[in-house]
Amino acid sequence: MTPTVTNTQTQTPTPTPTNSVTCNCLTFVNTSSLMLPYQYTDCDGNTINRIIHELQTITVCGTNPSSPKEVNITIGVCDNECIVDCFEYTITLSGDSNCVFEFTRCCDTEINSPYVLDPKEGSITFYSRTYPVIIEGEGIIDDNGTGCEEVCDRYEVNAAVSTTITFNPCCGELRTSPYVITNFDTLPIELCSSTTPTIDTLGSVIKIGPCPSC
Repeated sequence: MTPTVTNTQTQTPTPTPTNSVTCNCLTFVNTSSLMLPYQYTDCDGNTINRIIHELQTITVCGTNPSSPKEVNITIGVCDNECIVDCFEYTITLSGDSNCVFEFTRCCDTEINSPYVLDPKEGSITFYSRTYPVIIEGEGIIDDNGTGCEEVCDRYEVNAAVSTTITFNPCCGELRTSPYVITNFDTLPIELCSSTTPTIDTLGSVIKIGPCPSC
């Protein structure tokens, strides 16, 4: 007698969803004499709409950048070499209890993260390198879109070809960070930065005074 074979259905495992979003270092360079809009999605999924001034360079972390053709966009890696800009925000309570939020302190902001905004204050304005995140309570976040007035100095950098310079462009500096020295560069390189540039090889970085284009 031939045994009866019963087909056994094997259930296909359901794949575990993975987060495929990559947060990039986005640098916007306005090559025109006009104030122009630019947009991107930050690393927490917030859509950011701001204005970039004439000949200004702005660096942020995010995805999906867009802007008019006069604004050049460079996409890199959002790591510790990606120096992002500082912007002003205001948070206003929308409830009767405390609102606790996190941010990345920069410029002359005196409060620390996380910060507890209580009903007696009502609202607070501060600077942050990242879009604020409310972790407790209720509040309205206003992106004021204005950067803080960081001191912009001109630096002289002298190093070998293939050296990477990391800095924070300001005052219309057209080079973006990180910048790699090539054979076509005339040494020493002069650039405007609101932070002291660093290099990944032997060389020199000398501050030579305020950036003249500010």
